Amino acid sequence: MGSKVRDDPMWQEFEDDGLELMAYGRSRKFAVTLEGLQPLIDQTYNALSIESRYFNTFVPLSAFSYYVWSMAYARIVSLKKYERLDVDYDLLHSYQALALPLTIGDYLRSIGNIKDTTGTDYEVGFPAWPNEHGHFGRVSAENHYMYEALAAPVVIAQRMQQDVAYTRNPQQSKNWNLSADLVPAEGESAGLPTVNCLGWAPAASLNTNHKEFLESAGVDKDSIHPSLHKLQLNSSLLCKVNRYVQTARGVPTICIFKQESERGSMAQMPWQKRCHEETVSFSRTNHYCENIISERCFTLTHRRIATAALITAFRVEKDEIQGARPYCAYDFGEYKNVPDAWHQTRNKIFNYGDTEIWNRSTYRTAYTTKSNARENWLPSESRMK
Repeated sequence: MGSKVRDDPMWQEFEDDGLELMAYGRSRKFAVTLEGLQPLIDQTYNALSIESRYFNTFVPLSAFSYYVWSMAYARIVSLKKYERLDVDYDLLHSYQALALPLTIGDYLRSIGNIKDTTGTDYEVGFPAWPNEHGHFGRVSAENHYMYEALAAPVVIAQRMQQDVAYTRNPQQSKNWNLSADLVPAEGESAGLPTVNCLGWAPAASLNTNHKEFLESAGVDKDSIHPSLHKLQLNSSLLCKVNRYVQTARGVPTICIFKQESERGSMAQMPWQKRCHEETVSFSRTNHYCENIISERCFTLTHRRIATAALITAFRVEKDEIQGARPYCAYDFGEYKNVPDAWHQTRNKIFNYGDTEIWNRSTYRTAYTTKSNARENWLPSESRMK
């Protein structure tokens, strides 16, 4: 015990000194968003392109994004296996030998059950989970937070298709909409998707190698021809990206399913709050979590865990900033006209489960950004020494 406890006037020798408090009750639930994954994907792709000049020559960013998000779903499926939930575990065999850059592998392995600093066990849940068609339904007030928490498989796939379509017809807009059955009922007033609709990004022009790479895996402007629609599984495409990941020089990799565990990182416990005083300049390609934020926690945490939580952004409280609602999956007039019904459901994932104690802000950091911390964490040979 520390000296502060020993100085307590009731720190005395008692005849019965065997009374001990222990964590009590059932395992509690919490949920995370993966909104911090897409910025990590983008920055890792740039690092891979610098370390290995052939990587971005042949692998388009949209295909690398598809690859990583597919591995994220595989990680979640492996966790659902521990919960004995009704999921197709056989599909995990498609991912067994696939490699990831070490930092992304560490990110995905951080998702899982934890014991918090009070000694209470928490099980991670996934209230956002795609239906048999690979999405969460028509984007609405009731489910937009799912699109902002996890990339819908059809959105990841459509991004590659839109790259192909835009390359064929560069006169069309780079800012594409989701399929008609997913567009919000508000119609034109909803505007178009933003990167807060995870997996979405403006269409990119592909070089000849990129086009051949996608077409040889069965990707065209209409479909990626998946063998499993729910997760948009295209094994050929996964294997092609994997070959380039494994041969990228100077970038350590990891096969996360060879080190599989249901345990996650304590970095899932702290949470982040965006600065309310900053000026909001509309950008369709700026993630809500990539701005000036303060990290919060109900208890003191080690600096390493605090930095990891900053980078991973597993728990981010969404709010209105200077009259705008810049967390939304659709822009609704540059975030100025997001309906109140949508605003009321913005923190469904953040508040999921039994996290009332976690959501206290007893301890907090100064306002900061995460890009520098993430850049210093990106793949390098020095991490393997």
